[in-house]
Amino acid sequence: MNDVHDYGNSWKRHYLERHLQEHIEKLGPENFVQSEIESLVQLCSPYVKRLSIQQLQAPQPPEFIDGDHCEWPTEVNSIDHISLQPFIKGLVNLEELHVMFGVRGCGMDFAWILFKFSLVDCINIGLGLNSANCLKTFRIHRSTLDDARVSILLQHIMRNTTINRLDFSHCEIGDQGALAIGKLLTVHPALEELILCNNKIGAAGANGLACALSHIASPLKLLDLRLNHIGNQGVTDLCSALANSEHPQELILAGCGFTEETGIKLGQMLQHNTTLQALDISNNNLGEVGGEALSHGIKDNTTLLRLDYRMTGITQEDASSINMSLKSNTNRYRRKQEC
Repeated sequence: MNDVHDYGNSWKRHYLERHLQEHIEKLGPENFVQSEIESLVQLCSPYVKRLSIQQLQAPQPPEFIDGDHCEWPTEVNSIDHISLQPFIKGLVNLEELHVMFGVRGCGMDFAWILFKFSLVDCINIGLGLNSANCLKTFRIHRSTLDDARVSILLQHIMRNTTINRLDFSHCEIGDQGALAIGKLLTVHPALEELILCNNKIGAAGANGLACALSHIASPLKLLDLRLNHIGNQGVTDLCSALANSEHPQELILAGCGFTEETGIKLGQMLQHNTTLQALDISNNNLGEVGGEALSHGIKDNTTLLRLDYRMTGITQEDASSINMSLKSNTNRYRRKQEC
């Protein structure tokens, strides 16, 4: 992202966003001085709209008595990083926040503890979110964000009514975390995109999200659950909710471990759903039976414009039938847009 066009054609914004990112990524907890941070944030605040943090330095490990080397004790399971609260709170124009916990280029000093973060880290981020009145996109990815940590963050996200995109992809959120996220969907007034790709959500978590879709308050447009093994039961619950729900408009279920019996449920759902425009079910074993159910179901659907059925094992005949139905829906949609 070195193109100034990515920064609103502002060289000042380009420089200050990159400078602040580099400063945060290199700042160790032992060098954190509140007054210096506040001065830096005040200087950068008018120009910074996006903050993308690719690493956070860990504190220095304790030194052994013999003084030969430093190493983290095996019983330590999380570490506190620098507080991001003053950055989030002080950047009054911040619209996007991307955070990844870990250390790049650690070399021979590698330890799993460097890629873990504490509940205190979550609390500090959450307190910052309470004051982020312009924030639209919040992303924590490729990090050890689990049920306990995401629950803390969600308590603060509920109070922030400007966030419309949440991305917790490639983390460790399980069923309890998904249930908490489902509760968020029933109360948050602005959330439009929810990305939970490659977590540890199972059938119980999918059921919680399905219940939330039946009582949703958020104007959700995108729900991404790819690479979560929610299985047949999880997708069946989602189909039951989607039969009558107006949200989302795009659903991604690629690589979710469901089979042909769920393909039948998907076909039945498409017969009743009137708002879904894009559906990704690639890399699931639907087979001939599931493909036939989909091709029949989509014939009665007038809104679906895109269906990704790659690597599902459906027959060429069913694929051709699906494509014809999609083309018909697309032509109908274009005519509506022209009117």
